[in-house]
Amino acid sequence: MFPTCFSKSWSELATLEGWKNNLPESMKSQVLVKTRIEKPEVQRRRAEITKERSVKQLSMIESMSDFPIPTTIENLISKEKRNANKPEM
Repeated sequence: MFPTCFSKSWSELATLEGWKNNLPESMKSQVLVKTRIEKPEVQRRRAEITKERSVKQLSMIESMSDFPIPTTIENLISKEKRNANKPEM
């Protein structure tokens, strides 16, 4: 009925320490996060867009180019296009 990670006694869950003890290990472990600093010109361009447009305009999706694509995927796509355009010998 109850998942095995939770205590069957409600009294054990009455305190914060009781909650922590009954959480699965995956929710207790420390998570490492990688951060990336954006280029100043990209930040400036995005700030200008948010200042120029209303919330309604910003929420409208006009084309697929409105979705941000990570640089690594853009590079992969452009590499595939270059390889496809090369004549085979």
